[in-house]
Amino acid sequence: MLMATNGCGCGSGDDLCAVLPPEFVRVRYYYGQRLGVMELNDEAAYHEGKHAFHNARLHGVGVVCGLSAQRFAAVAGAPTTVLRVSRGVALDACGREVVVGADQCIDVAAWLALNRTRPRVAAWLAGHDHRLTVAVRYRECPSDPAVAPRDPCGCDNGGCEMGRIREGFDLALLTPADTACASGVFPEPAALAGAMSAGGPPDRAATAIAGLIAAGCPQPAADTWLCLATVDVVLDANGAATDLGVIDNAPAGRATLLATSALQALLLDVAVSAADAGGAVSGPSLAGLTFTQGASAADGTLTVDIALLGSGTPPVADPIAAGTFAAAMVKAVRFDAGNWTDLGVAATLTTSPAPPAIVVPLPAGGVQVGHAYRLTIDQPVATPIADAQGRPLQPLRFVRQFTFAADAAGNSQLVPSS
Repeated sequence: MLMATNGCGCGSGDDLCAVLPPEFVRVRYYYGQRLGVMELNDEAAYHEGKHAFHNARLHGVGVVCGLSAQRFAAVAGAPTTVLRVSRGVALDACGREVVVGADQCIDVAAWLALNRTRPRVAAWLAGHDHRLTVAVRYRECPSDPAVAPRDPCGCDNGGCEMGRIREGFDLALLTPADTACASGVFPEPAALAGAMSAGGPPDRAATAIAGLIAAGCPQPAADTWLCLATVDVVLDANGAATDLGVIDNAPAGRATLLATSALQALLLDVAVSAADAGGAVSGPSLAGLTFTQGASAADGTLTVDIALLGSGTPPVADPIAAGTFAAAMVKAVRFDAGNWTDLGVAATLTTSPAPPAIVVPLPAGGVQVGHAYRLTIDQPVATPIADAQGRPLQPLRFVRQFTFAADAAGNSQLVPSS
């Protein structure tokens, strides 16, 4: 499996991967203290562990820049079995920096000749293309040997120790059966999207996210590769590699990390867009979507609650101004036979009893199990739904997709889309 290394042939250091240690302990210096190897090693290990912990828990795993694969041929377009992996940087699942400081080359034909007897490769069919994954992982090696006259493992006063540790890397070609790509976003994107789509005031989303965070710190596998690219290997009739086919530098297993500056620029763009659309001001907010079954499992009503803001001292909730609501703002559609069907709902705004809500009665027979539905409340930017203080209802565009499922009693239940 291993194709190219940094030349040391040493351990990957996975035994040092402490994602969630019991505690951190640093050296406390004092006058007259005797400093030995243990104290100095503990000092280095403390800072190394803290830095890796920060990387792993607050940044995650993935390629920061570079590390793409290209064909490498003396003549452009000519057949070749040599891959060039560009220099770059990544963070592994343990929070360690994987730095590839110069372009690297991998001879796929040589790899195939070396691994031809492996069961996973021996089954390859001659005359067909077969896919490999280019991967990298952290690798560290001791270097700089020096005289150590008091080597505790020596039989005399002579000895030798390595005075440095090089933080390097391994490059590998992995078959589909070998591939174990390091990945993992915490909390999971789908769960985060569900928390954000719950609707309502910001503290509701914050509460949902807090629940995801409280689930516990995930423990990634220490010895996982960072997958960089996939490449198709072209075999001749004798089973030898003759050329490289399609190279994909954005396969599903390639994890990436954005720099803080890039995320900041994206967030600022989103904030400006929200401000331009009138969504960056305070106001009452649309909360979650609920469903109440009617006389039969095929009938019912959708309800979107509204969380009000208060004003004055002590604060008193400001009601929604009924004159700012229009039924045309609300639309419900169902996905039928490859098309969206407008259900023609007539929504109303209710202000009593509290909390106020937008009520959307579905037409008779409008509830069908297994079909996709979408409910939208689309307010004009110039004349949105507003409370008594003129504060617009947030968000200006409310969209929920959902389905219906039957419970054990045959009643219809709303199932939010993940």
